[in-house]
Amino acid sequence: MTAGLWVTLIIGITTPVCTLLGVIVANNKAGKKQDKKLDDHNNLIAYRIEQLEKKQDVHNGVIERVYVGEGSIAELQNSVKNLTKKVDAIENRINSLHTN
Repeated sequence: MTAGLWVTLIIGITTPVCTLLGVIVANNKAGKKQDKKLDDHNNLIAYRIEQLEKKQDVHNGVIERVYVGEGSIAELQNSVKNLTKKVDAIENRINSLHTN
C-alpha cells in the first residue's frame, strides 16, 4: 500500500472516532448540567414543602386554640346565665322585702 492510502485510511478512521468522542463528551456535560438543574429543582421543591408543613403546623395550632377558646366561651356564657339568674333571684328577694 502506498503512503497516500495509509493517510487516507488513518484519516477515515480517526475522524469518526474523534467525532464520536466529541459527541460522548458533549452529552456527558449536558447530562451533568441537566442533573444539576434537576437536583436544584428537587431541593427547591423539598424546601417549599418544608415551609408549607411549617405553615400548616401553625395553622393547626391556631385551629386547636380556637376550639379551646370556643369551649371556654361556652363555659363563660353558661356562667353568665347562671349568675344572671342568681342576681335576678336576689333582686326579686330584695323587692319582695321592700314591698312587705
